[in-house]
Amino acid sequence: MDPAEEMFAAKTDAEILLSQGEFENAISCANDALRLSVALHGADSLENVPCYLLLAEANLGTGVLPQAEWFLSQANWAVVKGGEGVTHHVRSLVHRCFGKLFAAQGRTDEALTHLASNVYYCARESGPMSIDAADGYFLLASVFHAMEPGKTDAALAFFAKVLDAWRAVMEGDAGIALALAAAEDPAAADDERLLSDVVVGEAVQMVRKILEVQRDAKGTSDSTVGQTLVTLGLIYHYAGDTPEAEKVFDEARALAEKAGDKPLLATAMKRQEAL
Repeated sequence: MDPAEEMFAAKTDAEILLSQGEFENAISCANDALRLSVALHGADSLENVPCYLLLAEANLGTGVLPQAEWFLSQANWAVVKGGEGVTHHVRSLVHRCFGKLFAAQGRTDEALTHLASNVYYCARESGPMSIDAADGYFLLASVFHAMEPGKTDAALAFFAKVLDAWRAVMEGDAGIALALAAAEDPAAADDERLLSDVVVGEAVQMVRKILEVQRDAKGTSDSTVGQTLVTLGLIYHYAGDTPEAEKVFDEARALAEKAGDKPLLATAMKRQEAL
């Protein structure tokens, strides 16, 4: 394995471990990735920014905020020096990490400012209904939800944008590619999934958190909850977890029948029949 491949492997391992909450192990892999990246590209290269951000995120996970802030400052300095050569994607990631750090430090206004900038650059890079933008909406909603009860409406509004984005993804290229492959050869559908297991797993966690907040705010029988269940079912179906998708669509159908929501019932039944 050449140094570039070794660096990519270490960075990928760090990303997976970070998504699984194994922060200490993620730090170890991210340190390896950073060492290799510096050797390949030099100490001042923009190529090191993803590794610095992984280390910042992992240290946030362990609660070592000063160390997280140090790694984030290194990433930010590289971006400042990079000037116009810095992509919207990289800028979005730096703002996102600052938002998380400031939220953890209780600096709410600064957190919201950076998270809003994160969404802005995500939208510039890949559109306002992209997965990256959805992650940004979720973080904004989470900060509002953690504030006083008067911010619940703002949190729910941003959570709704997360769901809109994921429905658009499931009904767009990613979902279409999977559906076409499954229709021709169900066994080959795995090869047509455009989204990684890590991304899909994070989507499930986000949507389940949104369900929890919606149920607390609106009650368990609100039609909004049923619509969110349908979105969750679509994601489980995409992931190939048909039993869980079936279970979630059953919940949506039961809720729709109880609420007398015929459009929701029709949607849930249609999605269930497609399993």
